[in-house]
Amino acid sequence: MGNYRTKLRKAGCAEVAINGGKMKMDQTFPLRRREIVEAKPLVKTLKERWPALFTERQLFAEFNRIATTNLDNYFFGAVDCYTPCFVTIFKSKKGSVGEKLAEIVPLIDSRKPDVTAVRTLVLQGLSVLLGDDPSNFYNTSFNSKTRGIPPAPHHPL
Repeated sequence: MGNYRTKLRKAGCAEVAINGGKMKMDQTFPLRRREIVEAKPLVKTLKERWPALFTERQLFAEFNRIATTNLDNYFFGAVDCYTPCFVTIFKSKKGSVGEKLAEIVPLIDSRKPDVTAVRTLVLQGLSVLLGDDPSNFYNTSFNSKTRGIPPAPHHPL
């Protein structure tokens, strides 16, 4: 089998050349990129062929590789930066959306020292503002030990 793989590698079979040895996902990036750009496969096909690409850890690694930025820090930094603007927008809304947001705004103000709780509430408010069902936007769980403070949102990525 080794001789066959060597012949394939010498013949230019990219997959064998990339996967020969102890390569990790980050070293197969050029192969994946070429396959996606040239073949334009369906997302379903990509999920079957490269399932690790769709994990949170790998998504963050791919973003870091392309943008040289930590996605987690960048995203939550932006949420923190724009929280005052979001609260102002939440307070200005009227109608049924405004009523739902009016329930969230006091919670944001009361949770100021807890950054995670404020982020969670802002993200929940954004989903209401955009007309999405917040229960489908991210998963949270309440624990009696946290005294009703929601944990960090589950990343929908």
